[in-house]
This record gives sequence, C-alpha cells and structure tokens, in this order.
Amino acid sequence: MKKIFDIVLCLLVFISVASYFGKKSILENMDDHFAYNTKYWGPTDAPDASIEADVDTAFTFVVNYYANKDNSGAELYEIKLNYFTDYLMQDVYSLGLQIVNPSEMKFQILLDRFELGFFAWNNDNYYHTYNVDYGSAKTTYFNTDDGVAFKTAQTFNSRNVPYIIKIENKPYAFDFNKETSELYETNTFGGKTFLHYTSSFDYFLYKVYEATTNITDGTGIYKNLTLELEDVFQMYEYNNVTGKFDILSTYGYDVHYVSFKVNYYETGAKKHEHSLFNQIGNKTNGGVIWENS
Repeated sequence: MKKIFDIVLCLLVFISVASYFGKKSILENMDDHFAYNTKYWGPTDAPDASIEADVDTAFTFVVNYYANKDNSGAELYEIKLNYFTDYLMQDVYSLGLQIVNPSEMKFQILLDRFELGFFAWNNDNYYHTYNVDYGSAKTTYFNTDDGVAFKTAQTFNSRNVPYIIKIENKPYAFDFNKETSELYETNTFGGKTFLHYTSSFDYFLYKVYEATTNITDGTGIYKNLTLELEDVFQMYEYNNVTGKFDILSTYGYDVHYVSFKVNYYETGAKKHEHSLFNQIGNKTNGGVIWENS
C-alpha cells in the first residue's frame, strides 16, 4: 500500500514541476507562438499597446498640414478619408490625397448653363459648378486596405464605391455633390433670378484647406472642428430592396458623425515621415526633394 502511495506522490510532484516549467516557457515565448489580431476598427475603446492599429480611423477625415511659415521645407496638405466598406459596417477602407504647395491652387465658380424666363415675370435660373485649378501644385493619391501601408493610386476613389459611415448605429453613405439654390434678385414684375450651385470633391477639398490655413492657435492637433460644409454633403439611406444607398436622407453635415482631426504644423515638411502616408510624392528612395513655397 505504501509503495502505491509513493508512486502516486511521485507522479503528482512530476506533474506539478512539468506544469510550472511549461507555463513559464509559454509566458516567455508567447510572442513567438501566439498571434495578436492586428487590425482594429472599433469606434470606442482603444486597443492595448500590443495591437498595431490606425487610431485615425476614429475620424471620418484626417487632415495633415505643414504651413511652411518658416520656409524650411515644403507646404504640404493631406487629407485622409476613412469609411466602411459595406452596409454591415465590418471593415474600414482609407483613401488619401497629398498636395505639395497647395497655395498654388485656384478656386473657380463656373457657369454651366442658364435658363431665362420667356416673360419678365418668369424666373431666370443660372446653374454653376465649382472647380479647382491645381496649377503647379503636385498631387498624389493613396489608398490602403489594412489601415497601415498606403500605396499610390490613379484617382481618389479608384474603387468607385460609396463612402459609408455610421449615424445612430445605422449605415449611411455620402457624396460631395449637394445642390443648393439661392435667390439673387426679384425684378419689378415679380420675376426672380435663382443661382444654383453643385458641390464637388474639389470644392470640399478647397474649403477644408482654407479653413485649415486660418487656424491661429499654432502647431497642434485639433479634433472635431466645426466647419462650414452644409453645402457639400448629401446623405443616403440603405435600401434593402435594391441593395444600394439610393434613398436621399434628410441628414446633412454634422461634426458628430462626419468628424475631423487636423494635424497642424507651422513649419515645412522635410521628410517622408511627415506625411500621413509615409511618403511625399511617388518616390520613396532617399530623402525628400522639396521646393520652398
């Protein structure tokens, strides 16, 4: 009986020692044997430090601006758009646009067509669109599907998909093509002249650029700035019948669901790391070749 007891006791001691060293080995070598989930697109709690993530995806738009007030590098303006890829709002995709020397851009209002009333008491209508002439400013487009590594693209939205955001826990899509109208004048016969405007991505881009250049509090990170973008965005509800975002919504621009983060620097951009996309221009070899504004 004593012999059986001794055998059981030895087995228990062996199991305890093996468990101790096994646990110790796992803890010491966890990084080599256990994979972390490296993608994080959650809207609220931040991931722990062990998980690689793009924290900028908490914002719809991220702006990066080097004003180059000291003429030390290049004036650099960048904007990144983060949006969901489907109506289930499971994954996030990011697009980007980089402009070197954006002060070279020229804003234009173009008259597309007009409709004159046949009689003096009929209404006249003038239809305009906005245009930005980039001049000698250098533009580069970027996109990413992992939120970390950006690659160059031919256009801002080469995938040609809707920009999906969350409003009150429901999916909505937006575009930059809102149409607005204003009364210009009324003649003595009661006839009215209306001016109609159609927004665009270029118009949005220029408005945000102008607002950014007007920051007066110096270098810093500015979150959820209220911008004058009421004439830019159209919102669309998801249509369960068609499977598309084709129901025009009454929602408009609101900083609570079309949010902005602005990184503002008074100095100039001088190296690739100053970019949201970790490169300035199409080439990444060597240092940045920049031109003073």
